Amino acid sequence: MRPIYINLLTIIILFSLISTPVFSQNNQYSISGKIVDASNNSPVEFANIGIKGTFLGTASDIDGMFKLTLNDKYSDYDAVISAVGYQTKKLKVGKLSGDAMQTINLTPVRYGISQVDIKAQSMVLYGIIKSAENLIRQNYITEPFEYNTFFLSENKKNNNKTEAVISVADSEGYRDRTYTAAFVDRSYKIDEIRRNFEVKPIDEGVCDVEFMLLFDIARVRGNILDSAGLFGFELKLEDITVFTGDSIWAISYKNSKPDFSNTGNRNVTQYSGVIYISKTTNAVVRNELDIETDGHFQYGYTAYYNDEIISKSVIKASYKVVTLYRKDSEGKYMLSSVGVDKVFSGSDGKELNVHESMKVLEVEKGKSTIKSQREYYSDKPVDKKFWERFTIP
Repeated sequence: MRPIYINLLTIIILFSLISTPVFSQNNQYSISGKIVDASNNSPVEFANIGIKGTFLGTASDIDGMFKLTLNDKYSDYDAVISAVGYQTKKLKVGKLSGDAMQTINLTPVRYGISQVDIKAQSMVLYGIIKSAENLIRQNYITEPFEYNTFFLSENKKNNNKTEAVISVADSEGYRDRTYTAAFVDRSYKIDEIRRNFEVKPIDEGVCDVEFMLLFDIARVRGNILDSAGLFGFELKLEDITVFTGDSIWAISYKNSKPDFSNTGNRNVTQYSGVIYISKTTNAVVRNELDIETDGHFQYGYTAYYNDEIISKSVIKASYKVVTLYRKDSEGKYMLSSVGVDKVFSGSDGKELNVHESMKVLEVEKGKSTIKSQREYYSDKPVDKKFWERFTIP
């Protein structure tokens, strides 16, 4: 009987040794910090903080602050911090954990325009942007694919907040950029959702994924990447800088006579931005856009206001948009995130501020199973267990 006793004891000890690290990997903790410019200690806003080898990440706010909740199995992973105009920095996730807030210094990298082999002339810049358009099929995913997104909407007037995990499918990828193709080939459904308010009326509960996807400028028309309307834009080379380790053209643009063909909206009165194009691949890696309109954008915004908040008669609206792209494991670009700040002005003098963002999480190529479905609204019950497990990016 003694040998049996020894074997059982050995098994118990081995099991405890094996199971202990597995259990510890289920623990979660937060990494947080402030990202600053090493030359003047000023905050670096909208810097990207990504966990290398995963789709986990976040961005710094206007004060350079960030916070990301992770499973402790990522403690030995690299956190990659990058921002336009700065050298990319890598730090171990474990070094960013703890109660003390970390300050991360990014070193600025800029090249004077006079020092580079490019003349800031309009025709040269038109050529750069036209090349970016012509190379979309080469640089971006051109096969069916699906991706999960985290959607966030915050109404600054009444503090209404919506969070959702939404699956998006694209049956063609970045090939045909017409409005029809972008609408027909894309579909999406709401997997999980939670709100801190009661949806009444129903239009207050709309998840405006449709609007966010319009700013995937490499996928749809009616923007700076349309060569047919390109000469309606005033272009200026702002800088040649660095983004995620790549040399980038930063080209500002402004349309003095915006119309539907070059903005996708007949109500637009002002349309300007900055587009960031890789010198290596000619791919668009970032686009910043400022839009002002008379009245609503063409798709409408009844989801964001009611008679208690703002008049139904919106006479002005403005949008500040930041669109980011990233490479997949095969070096093909696709949408990474869209962030929009909106201000609606009513005829009664009231204003409504709304912030929305959509961040791409996991991506799976070679499939597009969501067919002919665009789920604008969901009254799905809140799955508390899901949200307890979910790490908000």
